[in-house]
Amino acid sequence: MYQHCPSCRADLEDREIDAVVRRACPACAFVEWGNPTPTAMVLVRCGERCLFIRQPFFPPGHWGLVNGFVERGETAEQAAVREVKEEVGLDVRLATMAGTFSFEPKNLLLIGFVADSDTMAVEQSTEISEWEWVTPDEVESLRLGDSVRAIARVATQ
Repeated sequence: MYQHCPSCRADLEDREIDAVVRRACPACAFVEWGNPTPTAMVLVRCGERCLFIRQPFFPPGHWGLVNGFVERGETAEQAAVREVKEEVGLDVRLATMAGTFSFEPKNLLLIGFVADSDTMAVEQSTEISEWEWVTPDEVESLRLGDSVRAIARVATQ
């Protein structure tokens, strides 16, 4: 969140715009809209198993999915396929979009996908601290965030 206008350096002030209080510049037209950053999140399946990962910054004991930011000029679908290749070395085919979720603590728009892989041969990147292929029955016992659990339900139906 800015304190000063990035255009003219004036102090920003709170102003109600479109029924939402936003930081705005009284000297020029700048408004800090606070738009979320689009992020692809992918549950990878291989046969009856689903891939869950841990990243170093996850809360202890929690599992998540391959994820990453959508780059400029890239669709969410392209980002999903790219992130899986970068983080776990798998080539995947997207099966479905599983939903969108707001992660307000980091102002992210999570775009969830389910993808299929022909192999479970994960190539662990430095972004991943641990990974596990689990059965649909085992998913229920994992510590997952709400959005990850929702995507897992779509993938295992």
